Amino acid sequence: MARSAESEILVSAMGWWLLDEGRRFMGDALGQLVDSQWTMPAVPTIRQSTFSLMDFGGGADRVLLVVPAPIKRPYIWDLAPRVSVVRTAMKAGWRIFLVDWARDLPADIGLEQMVSRIIEAATHVVHQTTRTPIIAGHSLGGTLTALAVASDPAVAAGVILIESPTGFGARAGAFAPQVAKIQDAAEITALLGGVPGSFLNRVSAQADHHAFVNQPYWDWVACLADPDAMQLHLKVRRWSLDEVPLPAQLFEDVVELLYRRDLFMRGRLRLFGALLNPALPHPVMTIFDPRSRVVPPSSVLPLHDKARHPLTQRQEWGWEPGTLLHHLAPLVGRDAHATLWPRILGWGVAAGA
Repeated sequence: MARSAESEILVSAMGWWLLDEGRRFMGDALGQLVDSQWTMPAVPTIRQSTFSLMDFGGGADRVLLVVPAPIKRPYIWDLAPRVSVVRTAMKAGWRIFLVDWARDLPADIGLEQMVSRIIEAATHVVHQTTRTPIIAGHSLGGTLTALAVASDPAVAAGVILIESPTGFGARAGAFAPQVAKIQDAAEITALLGGVPGSFLNRVSAQADHHAFVNQPYWDWVACLADPDAMQLHLKVRRWSLDEVPLPAQLFEDVVELLYRRDLFMRGRLRLFGALLNPALPHPVMTIFDPRSRVVPPSSVLPLHDKARHPLTQRQEWGWEPGTLLHHLAPLVGRDAHATLWPRILGWGVAAGA
């Protein structure tokens, strides 16, 4: 790492953590105007120091396990009644479980440990329901889901990957040049004392200014004449301020093993003592934005193209007003819940049959 960059990070290390606190404070203040946390009650069936497994209930024959990204809070999956994946799926007859990552994950928890928690959660779901779940993940949550299913194929009947990168290296889009600037991810985590959410936000904005700075502004403009869209925009904005730090070891593993070396898609990623095969035997549903530079098709489709099951499908989905970021549109878009999710869940019925 260049000495000037190292000095800048070191001097501002405390500032990043203070900025996290400030963003959470602003989120709490905004939350007084727009209630944006869980709309559906759930019961924890596993409660550990690293995660809880939440059971929302629902039907008995179709089971969906949701794996959120461990970067923000998971209530983006249940943000408001009209745009709640939890509620939409339950109305369609699904029983919903959700992995709720601890807010302060240990600094030494890495890729293998995160994957093991997903496998543990899925195994618990199988034992509790006698049904093998469809597992759905968004963003880094989808990446971890793919690794978990590749590590233990028996834990899933099918996989839904929403805006989830699985091909890295030169295929990683806007983040590839940012990763290339990092000589050693461990140096950054040592200097910062971890990985504050605000630091990740800054890196993201540097990687794609349009996606992380311009898109939220233009989304706000697009909502000015639509009160319902503006309410949704504010709810998503409140969620975006609810910062969660990324564990240092997980950050290092993602940067070094995935983004820099692209080991998973090259068939060279070893977890639990075995090499992972990226050619999943399961039906895979891939949802992506064909215009995205953050999670471009080149990063999403390699795993999709390797999937061997005849029910494997892909769905393109772009921006719609109120979603703040294009990256979030499949989860919280009003049109997504009217048209995209019925397709996803219909596919899930066939995939889990």
